[in-house]
Amino acid sequence: MLCQYVQKLCGGRDGKGEFPPGIFGEMNRALDNGEEAAVDFFKSHIAQVCSHVPANQLLVFDVQEGWEPLCQFLDVPIPDGPFPNINDSNEVRLVFNTIKTVAWVAMLGVSGLV
Repeated sequence: MLCQYVQKLCGGRDGKGEFPPGIFGEMNRALDNGEEAAVDFFKSHIAQVCSHVPANQLLVFDVQEGWEPLCQFLDVPIPDGPFPNINDSNEVRLVFNTIKTVAWVAMLGVSGLV
């Protein structure tokens, strides 16, 4: 029953259905349409959230700003250490290449068993 519902949402069983409804469908459609559409979606989403949430209860945070605005908003002390940067492009590339290598080794290992 759940599978039928998902198939109906996605436009049928042919695998060429529409994006699902809601924010994720809109986001996926924007990402599929390129960088400009994705940036427009992001800005529009922020504006929509800002229009519904009181300013004193919302922090629109840019990680490049570091600890200070986040800690002020949360009313906590600023940590001594640097703000973490886990989306470093070199780190992401390393993780991607590691996953790709493990997948290839697993595929070659399985085919070697057959």
